[in-house]
Amino acid sequence: KQRERQLLARHGREWLGELTPFLIDQQLHGQKQSGRTKNYEYEFLRGQLAEITAQTFDMSFGTALRGSPHCRMLRELTVWSTPTSAFDVSEVDPGVAALGGAQFDNLRVLTLEPAPFGEEPPASLFERMPRLERLELGVLEGAKFLTRLNTLRELRTWNVSAKMARHWLECGLLAQLEVIELPQITHDVARVLVEAGDKAELPTIVVGGDAPDEIQAIFHNAGVRYELL
Repeated sequence: KQRERQLLARHGREWLGELTPFLIDQQLHGQKQSGRTKNYEYEFLRGQLAEITAQTFDMSFGTALRGSPHCRMLRELTVWSTPTSAFDVSEVDPGVAALGGAQFDNLRVLTLEPAPFGEEPPASLFERMPRLERLELGVLEGAKFLTRLNTLRELRTWNVSAKMARHWLECGLLAQLEVIELPQITHDVARVLVEAGDKAELPTIVVGGDAPDEIQAIFHNAGVRYELL
């Protein structure tokens, strides 16, 4: 780690290229951020940029990342919020929209909290994520795009309706997953999930640690695998 920090201090700007104003200078909305709080955190692994965490995401960074050669090697991308994100957002956030068509050839984990799009994310956002294994979305209104993520094994989301859960059963998504985390699961959703014809095809369902006893009883009585966060 110490050697890595020394190399980054010496060559970081050259290595990061168009990402330098953001990851090193902490630029946001065209202005260098002051203070100790960092908007961007990043990690290298075996000489490659492997992880990026952004507390706030704007279109200029999305555009820079999409055009960067580092995009193809990135393993994990986390965005905790975006300038226009809200739980009632109805349009795709410009920062995330700028990533449309980006070649995330090696991306394994994507976190967008809250999800910066409305009912259905743009198809271009996920069309080049051939290795995505885990997806975390703060709010999920639509579900059609999930069926196109063939390598997805873990899903976490806060907002799931009974209608959406039923769609997941019908389209085979739940049979594809190994783990689904639903911190705010409702009784209706729990009842839909246990309606699955083959319980063995259901993933392990992870619910909030404060989930009511009634919900836990629904899973337990149906023989469905579940865990508490």
